Amino acid sequence: MKAILSKSYIQATTIVIGDRSGSISVAAVYCSPKHNITKEEYMVFFSTLGRRFIAGGDCDYNAKHHQWDSRLITPKGRQLSQAMKIMGLNVVSTGQPTYWPTNKQKVPDLIDFCITKGTSRQYFRCESYYELSSDYSPTLITLSSRVHEKTIKCKLHNYKISWILFRESVENSLDTEIVLKNDDDIFVAVQKFNDCVQQAAWISTPTCFNSNLAPQSSLVVKEIMAKKRTIHKLWQQTRHPMHKKWLNFITKRLKNTLDGERNEAIQEYLRNLDASDATDYSLWKATKKIKQL
Repeated sequence: MKAILSKSYIQATTIVIGDRSGSISVAAVYCSPKHNITKEEYMVFFSTLGRRFIAGGDCDYNAKHHQWDSRLITPKGRQLSQAMKIMGLNVVSTGQPTYWPTNKQKVPDLIDFCITKGTSRQYFRCESYYELSSDYSPTLITLSSRVHEKTIKCKLHNYKISWILFRESVENSLDTEIVLKNDDDIFVAVQKFNDCVQQAAWISTPTCFNSNLAPQSSLVVKEIMAKKRTIHKLWQQTRHPMHKKWLNFITKRLKNTLDGERNEAIQEYLRNLDASDATDYSLWKATKKIKQL
């Protein structure tokens, strides 16, 4: 199914595809910068896309707002943000500039993003690509049937770092008498400086264990919860005994999985208890909590 919308202030081409959760509309949108669009006009457009949609593709809303990590807020962006708030819509963006003006007096900004409805943001992955030579950088948005697991950012140090030890380590190991005569000397000096800073940070930073007994849900739990929501919705619509049986089964499976992960978290917490400064004296703090009970 395909639909085309062409007005002076907005052009969009929409196709409807199906997945395991039903039909979903995918729209490629372009909003002309010459026209000011009101929130009512945005709402009329979004209401034509159905209960589940992705309004993006090769899109250009020409609207800026902090909600999708633009540098500033424009009147058109304010109207779009208000329409999204009223209709309960979500935004998916890279958080990085997508428009690179040729005029050096202008600052790059983010104007390309997707607006979604009916699908959790946990199923989306948004990435920027800079291979092309256009003044717009393409954005790749992936919708998966499984929850995306976010990667943990790599950090050089944590809040337990000893800056005194870091400074002493840098002063003892940094060679400040390197002669810089050519490009190779500069490259070697920069490499040695980076190695010196990294080694000093690793030496002066103790391992910090997370003592939180209730960590975030794992990928397995999120997938089971998504299946439970789907089956629960199906049972509410049909009230069929078989669907109720499926719901009871998935509910019991979710409970057992949560119990297992909770027990593993407690065991990991107990194994990491220590009376040293590296764990912020976690053993004494745990003992103190037990005495207060």
